[in-house]
Amino acid sequence: MSDDFDLELERLKAATAKVTARPDFSARVMAAVDREHNAVSIGLLEQLGPSARRVLPWFATIAAVIVLWATQVQPDADDQFTVDYGAESSLSLAYADVQEGE
Repeated sequence: MSDDFDLELERLKAATAKVTARPDFSARVMAAVDREHNAVSIGLLEQLGPSARRVLPWFATIAAVIVLWATQVQPDADDQFTVDYGAESSLSLAYADVQEGE
């Protein structure tokens, strides 16, 4: 079986020894690659427009709802982070008591 395989390879090698690429082969391949690349990038831009037109109103609505929610929540957040000066003075007294105990 190995001998048959080796003989077949030798036969194919002899039969294709004179087969070479045409002189303009590289140029034709590069031109085809450029055409395909340009077709893909133009196609992508053409597809992006209609997709954006469908999705953009949803994103704008979501952004508006988030801004409205943030303006409603902001006063509550400000109240949570304000300092109660009475609590601060009692904390400082407690801290002073701890310092005296050491």
